[in-house]
Amino acid sequence: MCVQQLLQKKIGLYLAILCLICFNVSAKQSLFYEFEHISIQDGLPTSEINQIYQDSDGFIWFATRSGLSQYDGYSIRTFKSNLYTPDLLNNNVIYCMAEDSNKCLWIGTSNGLNILNKRTGEIQKVTHEILNESLIVKILFTKEGYKLIATERGVVQYFPESNNCIPFLPDRLVEASIKSLIQDSKGNIWVGTWSDGLYRYNPSEDQIYAYPPLSKENSAYTIYEDKQGRIWVGTWDDGLRRIENPYNMEDLRITSYKYEAQNTDGLIDKYVYDISEDLNTGMIWVGTRKGLSILYDEANGNFKNYVPDNSINSISYNVVQSILRDNRGMMWIATLGGGVNLVRTHKPDFDMNRLDDFSHEFIHNPSVRSILVDKNGLVWIGLGNQGFLIYNRLTGRYIHNTDSEDFGFIGRIPTINTIVQSPTTGKIWIGTYDWGIVEYDETAPRGKRGKHYNRDSVSWMRNQCVFSILEDSKGNTWFGTRNGIMLLTPSYKGINLDHCRVGSTLLSYLSIVAMTEDAEGNIWAGASNGGVIRISGDPLVEDGLTFHKYTPTEGTINNVNVSTLFIDSKQRLWAGTEGGGLSLYDPAKDCFRPLHHQLSLPGDAIVSIQQDAKGNLWMGSNVGLIRLHIPDTIADATYRLYTISDGLQDNEFNRNSSFTDINGEMFFGGHHGYNSFFPDRMVDDVSFPPVVITDIKIYNQSWDQLEVKSKENISLMAPGFTDKIRLSYKQNNFDIEFAALGYTNPSQIKYAYRLKGFNTDWQYTDANRRFAYYNNLDAGDYIFELKASNTNGVWNENNIKTIKVQILPPPWRTSWAYLLYFLFILPSEEFLTAISPFLKGFRERLFDDTYTSDTQVGNLTPEWAERLGLTTEVAVGVGAFDCHMGAVGAEIGPKTFVRVIGTSTCDIMVVPYKEMEHKLIPGICGQVDGSVIPGMIGLEAGQSGFGDI
Repeated sequence: MCVQQLLQKKIGLYLAILCLICFNVSAKQSLFYEFEHISIQDGLPTSEINQIYQDSDGFIWFATRSGLSQYDGYSIRTFKSNLYTPDLLNNNVIYCMAEDSNKCLWIGTSNGLNILNKRTGEIQKVTHEILNESLIVKILFTKEGYKLIATERGVVQYFPESNNCIPFLPDRLVEASIKSLIQDSKGNIWVGTWSDGLYRYNPSEDQIYAYPPLSKENSAYTIYEDKQGRIWVGTWDDGLRRIENPYNMEDLRITSYKYEAQNTDGLIDKYVYDISEDLNTGMIWVGTRKGLSILYDEANGNFKNYVPDNSINSISYNVVQSILRDNRGMMWIATLGGGVNLVRTHKPDFDMNRLDDFSHEFIHNPSVRSILVDKNGLVWIGLGNQGFLIYNRLTGRYIHNTDSEDFGFIGRIPTINTIVQSPTTGKIWIGTYDWGIVEYDETAPRGKRGKHYNRDSVSWMRNQCVFSILEDSKGNTWFGTRNGIMLLTPSYKGINLDHCRVGSTLLSYLSIVAMTEDAEGNIWAGASNGGVIRISGDPLVEDGLTFHKYTPTEGTINNVNVSTLFIDSKQRLWAGTEGGGLSLYDPAKDCFRPLHHQLSLPGDAIVSIQQDAKGNLWMGSNVGLIRLHIPDTIADATYRLYTISDGLQDNEFNRNSSFTDINGEMFFGGHHGYNSFFPDRMVDDVSFPPVVITDIKIYNQSWDQLEVKSKENISLMAPGFTDKIRLSYKQNNFDIEFAALGYTNPSQIKYAYRLKGFNTDWQYTDANRRFAYYNNLDAGDYIFELKASNTNGVWNENNIKTIKVQILPPPWRTSWAYLLYFLFILPSEEFLTAISPFLKGFRERLFDDTYTSDTQVGNLTPEWAERLGLTTEVAVGVGAFDCHMGAVGAEIGPKTFVRVIGTSTCDIMVVPYKEMEHKLIPGICGQVDGSVIPGMIGLEAGQSGFGDI
């Protein structure tokens, strides 16, 4: 081999090693995850979590040491035995869960097994002596239909039909303490034990394989299969093992990752509790006694370790008991003392620069007040009240204005309000707070490129607080200040407009914070204290300008505090205000039309606007970054809100601190740095989280709190599974609560609902108000419809949840009641008079109201008392007939049937209100509240006798 070839080989090897090192360093640096927390304050019954599980409907379940908790992304519902439900579970210490094919959740406790039927909400206790006396460690439903229960005394197969258990493994493992039980992608069942080794059972061969000891204690505490089909085993005493070629017992290849106290890049502890895999990065996550370890470099055994610290976004506790990757790729971490942690590992579409890689004696707050990318690709960043930076993204080098030879002579500059570059000359203009204007000319000699304009240097500068700068189509540079406007012509002639009036207001009274020019050459200026001003004419001609204002007083804009103005590619003029949101100029009516409420945009402030190549508007606001998609019809516009959970520096952005460069990359600045991104490279989430009904409340009483009988009358199914509810007329005050089970950004999901038969239009709401409330609905049949959007604001029109709602009428408005009314309606006055003159006026003498049997109208008169041989103390009722009183005399009561026989016969029963509720007995003659006994429904059926009319 020649020297040149040897040198090339060595260089290639060096570059390969360098690339590998760079990759490893980059991989580790990219793993600075932020942990979100779910704690007792969020509704967890305890901070000690044993397992996290996701069911087939999308709910997240927490097995805690104080009950079983269900999480929908917003709230937590807990099942436990307590004062109100004393016998609900065998034990509140929950260790594991698994769902079968019938939507039943099997719950393993420290004292046996419970089964929650999710369809009905009922919980069954499994009464079997083997299970009742066992701590249930794992539950597995296999592809073959086995229902396997792992305990500390072996694995049993459970048969729910006969409530019987049989040992599943050979005799030598019957008494083994089982710690892990999984079925792999090939159908093999793996069993891990405390100290009796690792086993694999092949159902197709009916063969069990015992593996050689993986640690000195022969521990296989947890088992995991990764997407490549490799088996990972966590030991109790000796770290992590990776088994490749796990099905060839003659050629096993085992890699060990052990704990070494001095190795900060190694596994953090020798006790491994759980293992999972992040599919976004392909990295193995390991839960240990001392923290979370993420294996980012398998070849060298390098881990990124996470332990609790004092930061708000660190992992909450060191003992990591369980790790779950949910169906959308989010990682969930259960800790034994710190509740639950969530980690989003998907790389955000937004690059974030918090300026924390730059240190300077003047820089204490990375608030980006203004931003510009010049024609050379350099990023100019206005920093709060600490001058500005020039950032070269290719070299990663920052230069502060005090360290630049072109600006060093100026010294420290206060707040930078705006930075713009002239499209014609390439000069950069910097507007400051009370420090005038700085001009930068790259073509000038080094050291002389910066120039400062203030009151002392130029006569036309009346105000040194410059908020906005605009170069118009004629080359004039306009400066919006705290007190009006001034401009500089191409020949550098300065003109001050502080003497001009806008109506009766001097222009110098207005703080001009935004300016833009339309296609007709009009200058539009936004004032933080005066709405919008349109300026027309030639500023070089004396009195050549005309001014027109748009303010709430004139009714031409909805807010006086204008933050930003923007003209889009269709020449539409948009105004963003502080407090009034977004408005669009309507040329036909010469006014600004408020759109914020009409489009249901979040927040109430729009402080910056940019437009991408597809015509979408990107707007900095006080609640995040809003992307507004505008079709041909404005009313059909849709939006997507991005927040800190998407990788933004903050949910609040600074006024007019935004820019779009020639490559389409956008920049938005805020109090914690700035974000940059390419809108055309962003991939929207096209999937939709499942939308579910989480509760039905009657008079604000939750479904779980209703009596069993009442729930059965409303629906035999739990709220999440019912397709019909039936309510009595006394239950027509109700709520339907709902959630979309998307955990990535649940606060960004929107909801729409309507009750067909009552609502004609969709009612829109957000994550803060996830319920529909109805009160005093008329009796009838309705259909409740519910839909949800995804986090990108796209509505799922193909999956609308529906529930039939039936409101039953009160007894006096039923069809049977109306039949009785018809039968008992008195004939006409003429008919009654024809029968007997004594019946004349009978109809008018009848009562209009009905009365119950205990209603007293008086006592016996002396005349009737004497005739009947009674006293005048006898009460006279008005609400009962003779047969009713006969039934009372026969000592009628619940479950007692009384037949009163006279010229006709009347069959009578009474039923308490609570038992009868809204039920209606078909074919009955009468069903009346309190007709026989107060507080009961009287049921009557009569047979006519001879002589009855």
